Amino acid sequence: MLGFFSLISRGKAKSGKLARLHQRPRARLGVEELTPRVLPSAGWFDLASGHLLGHGNHTLASTSSNANGTIDYSQTNSAARHDCGSGATLAGNLTNSSGATGSASFNATTGALKVQVTGAAANSSLAVMVDGATMGTFNTNASGNGQAKLANVSVQAGSTIMIGDLQGTFTQANLMASLTGSTGVTGSASFNTLKDKLRVSITGAAASTTYNVTVNNVVVGQITTNGSGAGRLKLKQPGVTIQSGSTVAVSDTLGDPAILQATFA
Repeated sequence: MLGFFSLISRGKAKSGKLARLHQRPRARLGVEELTPRVLPSAGWFDLASGHLLGHGNHTLASTSSNANGTIDYSQTNSAARHDCGSGATLAGNLTNSSGATGSASFNATTGALKVQVTGAAANSSLAVMVDGATMGTFNTNASGNGQAKLANVSVQAGSTIMIGDLQGTFTQANLMASLTGSTGVTGSASFNTLKDKLRVSITGAAASTTYNVTVNNVVVGQITTNGSGAGRLKLKQPGVTIQSGSTVAVSDTLGDPAILQATFA
């Protein structure tokens, strides 16, 4: 009899253990120890390389640096472009007698000057000069394309820049104008020197009407307003020289006085 009760007790003990094994584990609350996590650092060159490779037209073939702090990016693509003028305060476009072109953008906050050329002398070392002083050099590829970034440069509006035999003048990278005139009509205009892009917008004008946009009294495009009297113009390469002091106006196509006008600054 005692053996019978002993067997029953052992059976219950085993059943209890199995039941506990099949129970879902209870969530346990704990405190994670916060430890410093150190991320790998990236130098300027690593950041610049990533930036260049992120642009389809920036193919990084080789780099070199010199005592002037020049970072030289020799291009392997046939038509190098330099579309990284964001943050620039001054810019200039360069040309020479043989048809080569170039551009330069200067950031007054960082003191960085970015330059590029297309169609210059092939496989050549080109000096970058600002107001007659050499700032650095960089190399072109077999197509005559190349670009570089120079540090610790001093540039002012009106400064001349020469890259090899290409020459240009620095002006404000972004010119703005607030258009005023007829009562109730307002507008604005902007011009990006590096991209040679003009934008003009107006509101409060006559509805569904076409207006001429002039720069220095030359018609460069037209704006047709919507039913609310608003409209805008986006124009690449307006065909006229736009700089600080240039005038911009909006007028009807009948030759009447301008309804809006302003001066770029």
